[in-house]
Amino acid sequence: MDVDLKIKQEKELFDDWKKKNNKIIPDGVVSFEDYAKSNCKILFVLKEVNSDETDWDLREFLRNGGRDRTWNNICRWVKGIRNIDKDYNWKDIVNIEEAERKEYLKSIAVLNLKKYTGGKAVANNDEIFEYAVSDSELLKRQVDIYEPDLIILCGTEYPFFNSVYKNIDIKWEMTHKGVRYVIDNNRIIISYNHPEARVSPNFLYYLLMDALREINDKSKIWY
Repeated sequence: MDVDLKIKQEKELFDDWKKKNNKIIPDGVVSFEDYAKSNCKILFVLKEVNSDETDWDLREFLRNGGRDRTWNNICRWVKGIRNIDKDYNWKDIVNIEEAERKEYLKSIAVLNLKKYTGGKAVANNDEIFEYAVSDSELLKRQVDIYEPDLIILCGTEYPFFNSVYKNIDIKWEMTHKGVRYVIDNNRIIISYNHPEARVSPNFLYYLLMDALREINDKSKIWY
């Protein structure tokens, strides 16, 4: 991956987005250097930021460690994916410090389907869908820039496939424990829960790791 080229392409993307609406909250790759050298390039697809402020950048927020409520779970998931052959004892990963969040989050990409101002604690799914469809070309361009090996849809399956994969036939598969996924040209796309879902974080972690091991045992895509 040509890091300088990708940084340039991402900047051009957001410049074009701002021509449509200059009140966007930029997101994407937290650190292209770390993302490019990672053993699996991971893209998380979320709905929107939970903030009504506009003059800030999600990438910078994550470089500073984010906040524990959302990003501790994602940090655990990334740590597990980066060490997929290791079966962590929950007591060894339950506590996530800010320094560890900074370390693991810098290697990922995060895409919000709605980029214009933030939302509330509970997202308006109809509104997310409308924004995603309206911005489908820009969202597809963003995904193409990042060339992810693994896309984790965090409660965003429906708007994602109706925008980024619009008019493209997809074939859903399912793990033994019911996690739905798609394999598209050596890319795994997994439909999963939002990191703030009202589910015990240990259940979220181990179900995801179990699903990814099963999918990769079948596909041999990324390790």
